[in-house]
Amino acid sequence: MNYLYAALGIAMISGISIMFRINNLMNNRVNLSSFIEDKYINSNIPKYDKQIIKKFYLPSVPDNNICAYIIDSITFPEYKVGVDTSSENDRLLLSCSIVSPSVKHRVVIDKTDEKSKKYKLFSCLIDEGLYCKFEK
Repeated sequence: MNYLYAALGIAMISGISIMFRINNLMNNRVNLSSFIEDKYINSNIPKYDKQIIKKFYLPSVPDNNICAYIIDSITFPEYKVGVDTSSENDRLLLSCSIVSPSVKHRVVIDKTDEKSKKYKLFSCLIDEGLYCKFEK
């Protein structure tokens, strides 16, 4: 009986030491992948998006030509009419877009059928090209 308990003790100690080794290997290994920095969050773009969304809930918001309305009502940064989306997604079919070249910000605004709001906003930073990544 003593041999059985001794064998079980050795097996437990071996198992615990193997778990510690695996833990040390996992903690000391070099990460092959790293997180991609989110340029959107670390910029002023969310503040500009909020500024645009606030315009959606004003009583004077038009039923048509929302992009022209937004361009006329925002002073900074300066926006201009953007190229229509190339996406064939149903969510973006009737959309218009505005672009601020100074901050490389593109906003796609689309009408919605929801009762609580008239418009949907899709936004991104444009590093290359004219479109957001989600439009391609």
